[in-house]
Amino acid sequence: MEFQSREEVIRDLQKQMPSIMDEFDVEEIGVYEEEGEGNHYYMGYTVRKNGHVYMINTPYVKNDKKELTQAEETWTIQEEEGESKGYRSLNEVFQKINEKTLH
Repeated sequence: MEFQSREEVIRDLQKQMPSIMDEFDVEEIGVYEEEGEGNHYYMGYTVRKNGHVYMINTPYVKNDKKELTQAEETWTIQEEEGESKGYRSLNEVFQKINEKTLH
């Protein structure tokens, strides 16, 4: 496991934002972060698509130096109606979001 500073993780997420906006036709995008209990941390994106807001995140583990490493390569979608977990890629995440916004 390679640990990075929180700032490095945010920079990596920000680098991907323009391509996410283009590829998945997102109206707005920003970095999402949430500190969980103990050494759990969640990083990802807040996106607006078709007027709906989604928090898309993946779990991280924080060490004693407050550095982060990705705990597992799965994504969670959080929205007003609840959350769904277990997506293996952003492609899968946005397939699900597209299904939701078509209804």
